[in-house]
Amino acid sequence: MKIAFFLNNLSNTGTNIATRDLIFQLRKSQDIECIDVFFFDKVQNELEITENKIQISFFSIVNFSKYDIIHSSNLRSDFYVSINKSLFSVKKGTKYVTSVHSIIPEDLSFTYGNFISKLISPIWIRVKKNNDAIIVSSDSMFEYYKHLFINRNLNIIEYGRSIEPVNSFEIPETDIEVISSFKKEYKVIGTVGSLIKRKNYEAVISLLKKNENYGWICLGLGEEHDNLLGLLKENILEQRVLFLGFKTDSRPYYKFFDLFFHPSRSEGFALVIIDAMSHKTPMLLSNLEVYKSIIKDDMAFYFELDDEVS
Repeated sequence: MKIAFFLNNLSNTGTNIATRDLIFQLRKSQDIECIDVFFFDKVQNELEITENKIQISFFSIVNFSKYDIIHSSNLRSDFYVSINKSLFSVKKGTKYVTSVHSIIPEDLSFTYGNFISKLISPIWIRVKKNNDAIIVSSDSMFEYYKHLFINRNLNIIEYGRSIEPVNSFEIPETDIEVISSFKKEYKVIGTVGSLIKRKNYEAVISLLKKNENYGWICLGLGEEHDNLLGLLKENILEQRVLFLGFKTDSRPYYKFFDLFFHPSRSEGFALVIIDAMSHKTPMLLSNLEVYKSIIKDDMAFYFELDDEVS
């Protein structure tokens, strides 16, 4: 079997990590002759992928006919595959698969604003329909999309995480020292994820204001970093936060968390929740349907968005 995966870039983010983990398991369990990973943009701190990686432009022509399966996920990769399939594909046996990792209108709205979301969402959904199979990651996602993808081959395949490490990352001694010192002063609220508006990390600051014995360890980078830092300084809380930045693998850090906090306003299925559960770390999550569809009531604590009392 020959498979091609198409991604916007190789950033160390949820969709790409899920794709990398899928490739890792495919190699273990299937007879795979070839896996090629195509991507458009170079980024810093790229995800470690051992397969053949090929950078292309949106106007590159890739010979789809050499592959048995073509898999895309992101906006640009879905559009690229759809256009090239229509114009240049000649092998009838090739199967086209797209995976959906978020509620598309919500995701676009948080990233680009409501106008762009209303303009692009229907087009993107129509492009996704132009595939042999559409994959979502949870019952709630299936319920949301079953009317949009009516009469399409819509499937649920939940995310998984391998217990085996897929890279050789170890926590730097400097991080261990600073975290150990931090834990002597505070119980630790841990967050893992890109610092973007959709993740709603301002809610962590509300927690810190209410609980003087808690500190925040934050793993991740993003455009909201300066805004969060400004809010922390405004509330005289900057000494109770460790911004540790990007990590190749966040999983070794969970053992330091007393509470894992994920206040996101919209999600498809957060891999970090699987990581928190695997470390038996107590979880406080925003009250989203996607979590309720995959997590039993006694496995997490929930709060209502924009309700500080909750």
